[in-house]
Amino acid sequence: MSRLVAIAIAACLPALLAGPAAAATPNAHARKLLTRCENAVDTVPIVPLKAHSPQVPKANRRARAAFHRCSTTKAWNRLTVSYPKNKAVQDAFHAWLGLATGIGDYLTYCHNVAFGVTGKNVFHQAHFEIKRARRAAKQARAEL
Repeated sequence: MSRLVAIAIAACLPALLAGPAAAATPNAHARKLLTRCENAVDTVPIVPLKAHSPQVPKANRRARAAFHRCSTTKAWNRLTVSYPKNKAVQDAFHAWLGLATGIGDYLTYCHNVAFGVTGKNVFHQAHFEIKRARRAAKQARAEL
């Protein structure tokens, strides 16, 4: 019986030592990071807000949650530095950067509206950035 256990352990040992990180490709990792951020941004309706309305705190919470879901800078830096010539990873990075920047701008807009400043310029900038990044993310996912 102990011989069978030893054979089973010996057969499984290389797979255990390799771990799941060794099996993942950079393209798969980039796709996972990009999809995570895109799904988070999709949960936030990018709409203009009225100052002192009940929708402001809700939009603020949603935007903050999406912003934190997109906060994967360390993982993206590791990917882009490790694979500088991988065009698919670089394109996915730029799409993620647009999404993260856009949701950050929308979060800034939500904070401004919460304090009574309804500057539309930041809203339009966020809306444009997210719209452009969604198109880029669609193309990047097709490459990955």
